[in-house]
Amino acid sequence: MLLDTEPARRLAAAQAAAVAALCLAFGSLLFLAAERRRALASANARLEDRVAERTRALRDTNAKLLAEAAEREEAQAALRRAQDELVQAGKLSALGQMSAGISHELNQPLMAIRSFAENGVQFMNRGTRRARQRI
Repeated sequence: MLLDTEPARRLAAAQAAAVAALCLAFGSLLFLAAERRRALASANARLEDRVAERTRALRDTNAKLLAEAAEREEAQAALRRAQDELVQAGKLSALGQMSAGISHELNQPLMAIRSFAENGVQFMNRGTRRARQRI
């Protein structure tokens, strides 16, 4: 039973080295996979932060746009009211001008009639005075 164990030891050492190399390679792959997962998780966290930041910025911009749209709608409503008031003022102005024109056209003949009537009264009074003076 005295066999030489050296070849068996070399074989066992080679097998142990091969298993150790496989374990080291497998461990390296696991380490690389874990590092990649950490890097991806970090990149994902940064991306989520950027998305949240941009979402806040978009929300703020949207709120500003909604406020601006409301302001513009209010301005348009005020403009419509002002235009309606301007149209009404124009109508009233035209009505006033027509009324003044009609009033002038009616008053002119009436004043002429009145003037003629006053002149007639004065002529009649003159005629009566002359007739009295003759008598």
